[in-house]
Amino acid sequence: MLTPRASTSWSWGVLSVVAGIVVGVAAAWVGAWALLGGVALAGVALAARFPMRSEWTVAAFWVAYTAYETVFSTVTIEGFFYAFYLLLGAGVVVGLAGEGLRLPAPYLWLQVSFLFVVLLSFVGFADPIGFDVLVRVIAYLFLPLTLAQVRSPAGVSLVRRAAVVAAGIIAVWVVASAIEGDFGYRGNVDVDQNVVAFYIALGVAVLLGRLFAGAAEGRVTWVWYGSALATGVLLYAQLLLASRGVTIALAVMLVALAVRASMLRARALLVVVGVALLVGAALLLPGGQNVVERFEGERVESAGSRTPIWAAAWNGYADGDVRQLLVGQGFNSSRVHVQRHLGTVTSTHNAYLQVLFEFGIVGLLLFLGLHVWVAIGAWRAGLQGLPSFALLALLMGSNLSLNTPDGFMFWTAIGLAASASVWPEARPSVSGGGS
Repeated sequence: MLTPRASTSWSWGVLSVVAGIVVGVAAAWVGAWALLGGVALAGVALAARFPMRSEWTVAAFWVAYTAYETVFSTVTIEGFFYAFYLLLGAGVVVGLAGEGLRLPAPYLWLQVSFLFVVLLSFVGFADPIGFDVLVRVIAYLFLPLTLAQVRSPAGVSLVRRAAVVAAGIIAVWVVASAIEGDFGYRGNVDVDQNVVAFYIALGVAVLLGRLFAGAAEGRVTWVWYGSALATGVLLYAQLLLASRGVTIALAVMLVALAVRASMLRARALLVVVGVALLVGAALLLPGGQNVVERFEGERVESAGSRTPIWAAAWNGYADGDVRQLLVGQGFNSSRVHVQRHLGTVTSTHNAYLQVLFEFGIVGLLLFLGLHVWVAIGAWRAGLQGLPSFALLALLMGSNLSLNTPDGFMFWTAIGLAASASVWPEARPSVSGGGS
C-alpha cells in the first residue's frame, strides 16, 4: 500500500523531463533497440533517486505528446515516444517492486473487462493489423498505465499543472498562427482543429475546476486571478479554432460544474459570470466570431452533417444478430460501415455509437462505467473533486460528437481523474450545501 509522499525537487523533475526527451530523440535517430532499452533503464535507475519519478514521466508525456501533435506537427521523428512507453512500463515494475501500487479493485476489474471485450472484437478480424490499429489499442492501455503512475496527491497536482502548461503552449501557438494568417478560417491552423481544441480544453477543465473550488472556499488570491486570465487566453484560442464539438463539450462541462459547485457553495456561481465576461471579451477580439459563424453556417440543422452518420451507425448496429448486439461487430467495423454508406466519411463522430457498434451493449456499459466510477469519486470529494469532475464532464461531452477515445490523451485524462479519486488532496472538502 502506498502512502502520500512529499513534494519533489523541481530540479530533479526538470532533469527527468529533459532526459525523457533526449532518450526519445536518441531512439529515433539511432534506431538500436538495445541502446534504447539500456538508456531507458538507466533513466529509470536515475529517476529512482527522487520522489514522484513516475508522475514526472506522465507530465512529460502529456506536454511532449500534445505539443508534438500540434505545434511540432510538421516535424517527424520516428520512434520518439518509444522511450516514454518504456519508462511508463518500467515505472509500473518499479512501483510493484518497491512501495506497491494502490489500485481500486472494482475499477481495475472494469478496465480488465472492457479490454477483454476489445480483445473479443478481434475474433474474425480479417484485415492486416496496421499501425493505426496498434495505436488505438495502445491508447486504451493508458488509463491503467496513468492510474498506476500517479501515486500521490502531489503527483495529481503535478500532472494537472502539466495539462495546463500544455494547453497554454498550444493556445499561444494557435493565436500566433491566427495572427500570421490574418485571422483566417479556424485560426489558420493546418492540424485537425478538433484535436487541437480538445487538447486545450483539457487545460480549461482543470483551470475551471480550480477556479470554482477557489471561489467556493473564498481562496481568491493573485494565483486565482492569474488562473482566470490564463483561462481567458485558452478560451480565446478555442473561439479561433471554432470546433463545434469541443465548444458543446465545454458548455456541457461548464453547466455540470456550475450545478455541482452551487450545491456546495452558492457563491461559486460567480465564476460563471466571470467566464461569460471572458468569452464576451474574447468575442470582440479579431477572429473571435469564428465559432459563432460556424454555428450559424450551413448544415447546423444536421449537426454539421453528423445526424446522417449517426443514423447509419445506429441502423447498422440494430441490424446485427444477438452476438453483435451484445459484443459488437468487431474492431474498426464502424469505420467500414460508415464509409460504405456515406462515401468518404469514416468516423461515426460519436464515441458512444462507435463503442456500441464495435463492442456492443456490453462494451458500451463497461465504457460508461469507466466514466461513472470516476465521476462518483469526484462527486464525493466535494470541492477538491471539482477539477476531476470538470475533466469527466468534458470527456463525456466530447464523446457526443467526436471520437476522442481513439487518442492517447482521452485515456490519460481519465487516468488522471481516477488517480485523484484514489489520492484525494489533504485539505478537507465540503460535502454539503450552503452559501
